[in-house]
Amino acid sequence: MKKTLQVATAVAIAALPLMAAAQTINIVNLPTNIRNVEALLGKICNVINLIFTILLIVSVVFIILAAFTYLTGGGDPENVSKASRQILFAVVAVVVATFAKIIPAVVSSFFSTGINPNAIGC
Repeated sequence: MKKTLQVATAVAIAALPLMAAAQTINIVNLPTNIRNVEALLGKICNVINLIFTILLIVSVVFIILAAFTYLTGGGDPENVSKASRQILFAVVAVVVATFAKIIPAVVSSFFSTGINPNAIGC
């Protein structure tokens, strides 16, 4: 019973960021036609912003689970190792999300479109 309560509490805590993000995430609508580069970059930025938000939420969930593992591990080396791996994966998720935010600026600079990625929402 105690284990079930702990798991239910962890799931409820992990779901809180998802419930909060449900209020602000815009679902990306697929375009019917894209007439210029700015419209294409705008759609790409929408997808990247969605991926960025999801990866950050996942990394927060991993950090919370890792902290829960540390706290309930009781100094067990296996649990400490598991929590360390979870924190490493969370850091990797943040790095990948950061690269996803940088990609539109890099692509824009390669094609010399003169479009400021920040002006279109990236």
